Amino acid sequence: MTEAYGIHELKKVFFFAVEAGNVADKLSSVNGWISKAAAALPLTDEFIGLLSLDPKKVVLEVKDLSQSEKDELVSLVIEKYDIKDDQKEALIEEGMRLVASMIDCAMAMSAYAKKWSK
Repeated sequence: MTEAYGIHELKKVFFFAVEAGNVADKLSSVNGWISKAAAALPLTDEFIGLLSLDPKKVVLEVKDLSQSEKDELVSLVIEKYDIKDDQKEALIEEGMRLVASMIDCAMAMSAYAKKWSK
C-alpha cells in the first residue's frame, strides 16, 4: 500500500494553487509577451516543487488531514500570499476554507457510497 505524504508535501500543492492565482491576477494587468512571461516566472519554483510529488500520495494525505492540519494549511497560505486587494483576499481565504470543507464532504460521500455498494 502507498503511504501518505506529510503535511509538508501538501503545502507544495496549496502554494502552487495560490501562486497560480497570483500570477493570473498579475497577467490580467500587464501587456506584451515579455511582461506576461516575467509575471509568470514566480510560478516556476512552485511548479518544480509539484513535479517531485506522487499524486496518489497527495490524495492519501488529503484524506488523512486532521482539522488542525487543514487550519494550518489555510493559515500558511493566507500568511504567505498577502493579496493587495482586501476584497479579493477575503474571497480567496473563504475559498480556501470552502475547499477544505468540500474535501470533508467528498470523503464522507465516498465512505457512504462504499458502505452501501457492498
